Amino acid sequence: LEFEGQPTREQEPLLAQILAQAEQIQLSLPINELLYTRLRLPAATAANLGNVLSFEMDKHTPFQAQQVYFGYRILEREKDNAFILVGLLLIPRSQLDPSLAELKEMGIEPARLQATDLPESPEITLISPENAGLSKAQRLRTLNGILILIMLLLVIAIPLYQRQARIEALTAELAVPK
Repeated sequence: LEFEGQPTREQEPLLAQILAQAEQIQLSLPINELLYTRLRLPAATAANLGNVLSFEMDKHTPFQAQQVYFGYRILEREKDNAFILVGLLLIPRSQLDPSLAELKEMGIEPARLQATDLPESPEITLISPENAGLSKAQRLRTLNGILILIMLLLVIAIPLYQRQARIEALTAELAVPK
């Protein structure tokens, strides 16, 4: 489903229904609102590419890693395996954060960002790492499980605490006649 600008009143019920059923929401922006570049890096960096790009972001772009949302994809490996060609897609946080806040007020939290008109570009993950890959239903089930565990602990702990308090009170009462 695609919207440009605010959804109309007729589209709002459809949007609410789709959001309730969606496991993940993907945001698409035209490539002219994003920065896409290709980098040639040593093949040894492939195993830890995210950290390498974070560390060297300011060498390859006008930004530091904490100033942007970014995604990457290995596009090709050279025949001698000495170098890899990496596609790097990024958008400044200052540019995207206001839109994400507006979407969040509408109950929309995109998980990924992609370039609309550049299919080979990587996707940018927008959800925090601890919640990445978890759907709303999975997070709700996890929360319910945690709450049930806490309640069971309380059901066990409160009677034990009360019993210990009663034992201490009886011990104090017995100490008086002695």
